[in-house]
Amino acid sequence: MSAYEERLRDRFWSKVNKKASNGCWEWTGSLSTSGYSRIWACGKLVAAHRLSWVWANGKIPARLFVLHKCDNRSCVNPDHLFLGTQKENVQDCIRKGRFVGNVDGNPSTRLRVSDGYVRCPTCEAFLPKESFFKDLRSQSHCCSGHCKKCHTIYARVYRAKVKVKRLAKVE
Repeated sequence: MSAYEERLRDRFWSKVNKKASNGCWEWTGSLSTSGYSRIWACGKLVAAHRLSWVWANGKIPARLFVLHKCDNRSCVNPDHLFLGTQKENVQDCIRKGRFVGNVDGNPSTRLRVSDGYVRCPTCEAFLPKESFFKDLRSQSHCCSGHCKKCHTIYARVYRAKVKVKRLAKVE
């Protein structure tokens, strides 16, 4: 072990509190705006839970994420971590009822397709992909629009505005 890695390990463990009753090893150092642990290592900012996984289990394979079993973003206990794809991460999030929008609590304005469900930016409901109009160019469900119900309401309001403008021009 190099002197740098030894100093990094000392710095890492000085920021970990293993006394939590739920078995989590709480990160007491810097947190990202989304609540994930982070530390400077090798000249860049890395997620501390990923570093913990690497030290305990070895290299993380390409295109895999380090996920939390405990749903505690600041936990760095390798026993609470597992590897998974982005799809598995989103499915786990939905299954546990945590997928409600972005970090600050506001619903996300981007629609996310996962497990066959899409979030409508207008009514903020998770609906099956079939509840959205298909994009005719790509033959896939459109992820930039609204669900059929919200689109229908929008179309009625738009048509009413156009009608009012026409009547105003006639008079």
